[in-house]
Amino acid sequence: MSKRAVWVIAIICLGVSILSVLYSIADPGQTPFDQTAWRTASSEADLAKRNQMINDVEHKIDDGEFNNDDTIREKLGKPDVIDETTGNWYYRLGSPGGTSSNRRFELAFEKSGRVISRRVVSEE
Repeated sequence: MSKRAVWVIAIICLGVSILSVLYSIADPGQTPFDQTAWRTASSEADLAKRNQMINDVEHKIDDGEFNNDDTIREKLGKPDVIDETTGNWYYRLGSPGGTSSNRRFELAFEKSGRVISRRVVSEE
């Protein structure tokens, strides 16, 4: 193998490494869903871990893995709040820095229990 080929391979490896670091900096706080960590969250630091898992939870809902109220309750636990008027469920989320936050994960269901919407809301 020529020196030029070695340099090309080295530069490609360096580029991949730099892209990997940039990706982790751009999205540092996303972690896979952890049922135990989600269900036992109580402190602001624990709730911040929920915030880091929210993208994975949303994907599981969108992909149908968490598709109804029974599955959601099994996986996420009892909601922190249930709105008596709408029936929507709310789970508290922490802030990325672990400080106090009014962010909540809102879930709406059909009468059959199927998830019809989900979103993260910030209450002022």
